[in-house]
Amino acid sequence: MRLDILFFESVGPFCADITPNELEAILGPAEEHFPVHKLDNELRQRVAEGEVNWMYPHSTFYFVQDQLKECAFAEHQQNQLYLDGVNLDWTGNFVAQLKNDYPQYVEDVGFIEFVEIGLSLADFFDAEAEKVIRIFLDKEFYERPKDC
Repeated sequence: MRLDILFFESVGPFCADITPNELEAILGPAEEHFPVHKLDNELRQRVAEGEVNWMYPHSTFYFVQDQLKECAFAEHQQNQLYLDGVNLDWTGNFVAQLKNDYPQYVEDVGFIEFVEIGLSLADFFDAEAEKVIRIFLDKEFYERPKDC
């Protein structure tokens, strides 16, 4: 399926106001939710406050209080991601163009984060690793201070 990314709004039919039930209507039942019994105390509290991951083969959808905040797509999933008409293919051919179009990126070991558009790329230059594209749908949530 072709999934067009709109900055901090949607990835194809997956928009910030989609509920877990609506997600399942599109994709079917999730393979796994965060199993609370396997979590440490901090994560248990976050789950109690409504944070949960819905996991599908090679993709994860992160909800907070039934609002979608983030989508992550791994290399072997079947969707084609597009940003401004550019195919974000798994070869990484698009990375130089994104760096040119959105110069406020942060690059660290294995990661490139395009802050102004809420897009993060992981492991695009490591042949051994599975590449991941993360899209953030809520700008305020994306910009909140991180614990780590």
